Amino acid sequence: MCWCCMRTRSTRSISTPSLPCSGSAAIASFRWTTRSGTAPTRRLRDQAESRASPGSKAGRAMPACDPCSRPRCPASSGSGRGLPHTGATEMSLRAAVVTAAFIAACAAALPAVAANTLRALAQSAGLRIGTAVNVDALNTDAAYARLLAREFNLVTPENAMKFSVVQPERGRFDFTQADTLLAFAEAHGMQVNGHVLVWHQQLPDWLTQGQFSRDELKAILREHIRTLVTRYRGRVASWDVAAEAVAEDGQARETFWSRGIGPDYLVLAFQWAHEADPQAHLRYNDYGGEGDGAKSDGIYDLMAGLRRRGAPIHGVGLQMHASPKDAPRASDVRINMKRLAALGLETHISEMDVMLTLPASRADLRAQAALYRDMLQACLAVPQCRSFSTWGASDRYSWIPEFFPGQGDALLFDVNGRAKPAYESVRRILRASASNKRIGEPVKGQRH
Repeated sequence: MCWCCMRTRSTRSISTPSLPCSGSAAIASFRWTTRSGTAPTRRLRDQAESRASPGSKAGRAMPACDPCSRPRCPASSGSGRGLPHTGATEMSLRAAVVTAAFIAACAAALPAVAANTLRALAQSAGLRIGTAVNVDALNTDAAYARLLAREFNLVTPENAMKFSVVQPERGRFDFTQADTLLAFAEAHGMQVNGHVLVWHQQLPDWLTQGQFSRDELKAILREHIRTLVTRYRGRVASWDVAAEAVAEDGQARETFWSRGIGPDYLVLAFQWAHEADPQAHLRYNDYGGEGDGAKSDGIYDLMAGLRRRGAPIHGVGLQMHASPKDAPRASDVRINMKRLAALGLETHISEMDVMLTLPASRADLRAQAALYRDMLQACLAVPQCRSFSTWGASDRYSWIPEFFPGQGDALLFDVNGRAKPAYESVRRILRASASNKRIGEPVKGQRH
């Protein structure tokens, strides 16, 4: 879960006009993953929290002459002023017509995916390659949209499905951003991972400042989960049902939901999500537990407990926010994935980025590339590791520079959409793995 999730970044366009329109297809504390599984210094965390802003920045839209540029939806910002989920309004009908027209125009312009893209190589290797998507940038930056469609076959919304965006007022649901992402993904043959149903951050004021009984909170959470999952049943392949319920010391984190409902809120959340879509792949997602340490032990214990209690949980997302000097050992990541697999769970690298001190040197970029390589290899070495995702595609829309001044360049593509050494490193590993495709057995009965 990333700090970037709390606000919409400036939607400056990626200047890569030569990219083909291809494809067939927080505020939680930022935590570096360390060898011991601990969080960074309190000073860094406090600095990041002090810089968080839920406001939206105005973006510069690209000319709407490209068939793959997204039309801006009437309520695509994170303001919470969207459409109710009951009944079709004139605005929703207009949005549907605009979206359908865009999909038809863009799909008609799409050539087949090139054989040397990440998504083509990952498919040959039996892996999903994914990224988190900034929906505002998707609406305004055609080059960004083309890059996503060309290189990835799995997308996760940064903000579009979070509680404060989807239900800004009690009982009033706004699916504008989520619908935009689903339309784009379906037009380009991409799988969608829903993110996130139960988290202790980015909750609306009406919820956190309300005086609700335990039964009322259960009813609110149940309605929220069922409404969201039911709407996208059969279209969203997987859900991050819950996130970051384990503290740094490995103990249960005290949160709004645990205080209001009690420790059984996690079991209930997975049950409600499963009832809404029995075929969806349901995950738990967390940071700092990728390698060895108290946090990873705590996550393992939580997963074992949920399995013992019969919760319909199928996988674990290991976020993997790191830096070259502050990352888990790949061998520890493999061991951790294997013990989670022994519980009958799939694993996923769910939010990887590797921040660098700016300006990044060539040596820094090589070190970053090596870390991406090592973590991808760790995933590929464990058959139950089913996907590898980064928290963003281009450095232009990365959350890190805003919250950590002097840090950035964390992703596979630079601010102009050009591939970095890390991209080439990932592509080399996928190409080498393509000849030894990992089929594996997915969790029985789940959509992949």
